[in-house]
Amino acid sequence: MLKITAILLFSYLFGVLSCYGVVRHLSSYPEGVTPLVTSKSAGAKYQGEARNARKSKQNLALTNALLQSGSAQEVSNFDGWELSYTSAFDHIKIVHPELYERVIRSMGELLLSELFTELATVDPSEASLVLVQIPSGELRNTMFDRLLIAWRYSDVDSLFTWLHDLDGLVPDYVFNDSVYDTLLYLADKNPQTAEENLDLITNHGSQEEVLLALANGWAKQNIDDALNWLESLDSSILTEQFRLSLITSIISTYAGDSPRAAAKLLADQNNDEMKQQLTPMLIESISRESMDDAFLMLQETDDAKTRAMSLFRLSEAGLSSPELLLNTLISDPEVLLLGDQGGVLLTTIVDSIAAQNPELISRQITNFPLQLQAEVAAYTATQWYEQDSDAALEWLGSGLQGDTYDRAASEIIFLLSSKDAYQAFELATSVSSAVPRAQALNGIIASASEHQLQFFINKIETGDFTADERIGLLKKIEQKQAKL
Repeated sequence: MLKITAILLFSYLFGVLSCYGVVRHLSSYPEGVTPLVTSKSAGAKYQGEARNARKSKQNLALTNALLQSGSAQEVSNFDGWELSYTSAFDHIKIVHPELYERVIRSMGELLLSELFTELATVDPSEASLVLVQIPSGELRNTMFDRLLIAWRYSDVDSLFTWLHDLDGLVPDYVFNDSVYDTLLYLADKNPQTAEENLDLITNHGSQEEVLLALANGWAKQNIDDALNWLESLDSSILTEQFRLSLITSIISTYAGDSPRAAAKLLADQNNDEMKQQLTPMLIESISRESMDDAFLMLQETDDAKTRAMSLFRLSEAGLSSPELLLNTLISDPEVLLLGDQGGVLLTTIVDSIAAQNPELISRQITNFPLQLQAEVAAYTATQWYEQDSDAALEWLGSGLQGDTYDRAASEIIFLLSSKDAYQAFELATSVSSAVPRAQALNGIIASASEHQLQFFINKIETGDFTADERIGLLKKIEQKQAKL
């Protein structure tokens, strides 16, 4: 099957290319005029071209006969290599006629598909005439879509003239899908033309999607044109929610090139939902020009959730000005105490800054809301100990107190226990609250060796522990020893 396919394809394409090139060369002479042969080599070249032309015509005739009638016998009068395949074609047709017919048919569709696609690229108007001659069905539907894809890159006016005159050439769903894709493409490149032909599609959802694309297309060209276009739309068929979507799309696209002007346009809108949606994006865009201006716009934003989202959008870019980012966060307790949103924001910003400059965070811990100070200390301790363990331990003993000290110490103890279990144990005994102290000590015991366990026993028996703590810790050690 593959050999037959290859033979047909090669024969046809070779015929098309060779015949086209040679016949075009010969046809450049006036009718009845034979080209003048001026040398032996030129004569040989001309005779060779003539032979190739005849050969190509034979190849084309052979393939066309096969495609049209499916009979190799009808072309048995050809000389040369064509005849050598005649018996093979006949044999396959006799033994497996269904295979023969299927391959011939599929090869015809393949060749037509490739030729039509090329024709649509170089001459879409002519391709539209060919499309009418293709039988209705999947092939025509596919070629219709390819034609529209090729045609939209050239003369779109003639394309839409043709589309408006069509009547039942392809099923409605094929027509609507292909025209919808074409309008979406043109909405970005040529919104005027796309809008003028929006009536070609009847699906309401598809029309709204094209309108959203038009909003972007107009905004890219000129913001005034975009706003005028929006005002010109029939308000009776636009819901308020969809109109909001259109103006949101316009401002969002406009912000790509002019974020400050887009911010002023947004400020004129009397819709809190839109402002909540667009403000974080605008602040992030302005930060690329001026971090100070971005933070100023953030501080002037009334809604706490919008400020939180804006800070989150700035959490990466703002690391270029970590002190400004940190001060903005600290000065906004309403944002910090927003529940899960505030918690994620705190984790993201504090952890990121601490990874760069833990000392900066350490100086600001007491400026955070009281209920968040221990958590901030924990993030700082982790990052600082991984960067400089000695400096982190020195900071830990420099004045932290209560729950703030306990949370920071617990983080360091966890990291220290795998390096120096003895030092970790000593540090764990300094934790003031019973629960985190027990958790830290139990963690150290769980990974200790036999020799280390004996040291811990001595410390527990002589240390400042309550009776319940002592009993609990010694029981943990006994359980650990049983596993060794």
